[in-house]
Amino acid sequence: MDSGPRPTTDRPVLSPIDIEHLAMAMQRDDDRTLVRLLGYGGLRIGEALALRRRDLDPTRSTLAIRRSLEEVKGKLIVGETKTGVGRVITLPRSLSAEIAKRCEQLPDDPDALIFGNRMGRFRRYRNFMRDSWMPAVGRLNIDVRPHDLRATCASLLIDAGASVKDVQNHLGHADPVTTMAIYARIRPGRSEDLASRMDGLIAEVQS
Repeated sequence: MDSGPRPTTDRPVLSPIDIEHLAMAMQRDDDRTLVRLLGYGGLRIGEALALRRRDLDPTRSTLAIRRSLEEVKGKLIVGETKTGVGRVITLPRSLSAEIAKRCEQLPDDPDALIFGNRMGRFRRYRNFMRDSWMPAVGRLNIDVRPHDLRATCASLLIDAGASVKDVQNHLGHADPVTTMAIYARIRPGRSEDLASRMDGLIAEVQS
């Protein structure tokens, strides 16, 4: 079972507009891309910070997630994903193109880090939070954490018609219970969306 943080039910779920507002509040272009990747790709932040240029296949719009970056007692460690299993996900084409554009700015090296620091080395999570994330959410006056974007992705995938198994595989969960009980939160306005679709079904019967 995924042993990640257990968010409470009142943690926020963002809409695509919210994700874009958060992305645009970032000062760095690569951080804007990173926010969109977390929101639409559902990666753990450590997985995103460990991505290398060779992990993206822009032709197929796929991203291979094989490793994760974490900091232990001040030391950066690159290891397996939290569940110990890699995965390949298909990204929205617009996001894949955006990441590909980011890769064009990197050294011509398949091992170049997509979201490295200014020296091209691994970026520490705490530095990202201090320098980019917290100033951005402060400007927007919102309480959002990077992990909330993972739950947001799960909810958006379900809204788009994905099955629980689809979402489980996309997020790299060990079992579907985690997917549904923890990450598949209800996005604001979802009830109105469902009611509108129900109106459509009723109209088909009455016509």
